[in-house]
Amino acid sequence: MGLFFNIVLPLAGLLSYIKKKKKSSVLGPVLWSVYYIDDLLRQLPAAKAYANDCTIPLSYCRQDSQRTVTNINRQLNTTEEWGRAWHVTFASDKTHATVVSRSPAASQAMERQLKRHAISLLGEDEEIAASITALEHQRDVATLTVCHKAWVQHTPHLTRLSLPAATPTRENDEASRSRRPAGGRASLPLLTTPANLQRQGRESVEPLHGGHA
Repeated sequence: MGLFFNIVLPLAGLLSYIKKKKKSSVLGPVLWSVYYIDDLLRQLPAAKAYANDCTIPLSYCRQDSQRTVTNINRQLNTTEEWGRAWHVTFASDKTHATVVSRSPAASQAMERQLKRHAISLLGEDEEIAASITALEHQRDVATLTVCHKAWVQHTPHLTRLSLPAATPTRENDEASRSRRPAGGRASLPLLTTPANLQRQGRESVEPLHGGHA
């Protein structure tokens, strides 16, 4: 079963410092994108940078869970060292990790093994620890998103998650027959068509396509 793991690391300190120094210049964002964040992206090929946010997405199989945890912790260590070198702080209230999986056990296993390292990265704080363990909302949103893409949008790479086609059963057939009127024919509601309107009153019908009512 495929899983998806994503870490969001808002990088606040250095970017705010650059903005203060270069308020009226585009040099600040350029320096951030080309010089500072590029140093981190070179060390973490899997990382993606968006303005002052950085994400580390990983896809893996259940059998590779332990190896993935080791890989994630190694990348967190690299990020931590990069932050110390460039004096970058991490916005703890916006830093989170998300596991997308059909199995609750997958996220619990990840949470136990990553929690201690994440707290050391963000700093000791009871509120931070609570926010790290409370991922129910993120999991609910991720689950609804995946279900919508698989069942409504029929995304190709999510076809394995699609619901099986409903098979007709004897109970359904009997219920359908019981709703039919006597004689076995279904009755349709009377539609308001030009022909019906002509029978109701010819003077109230407009000519159609150049013809006469």
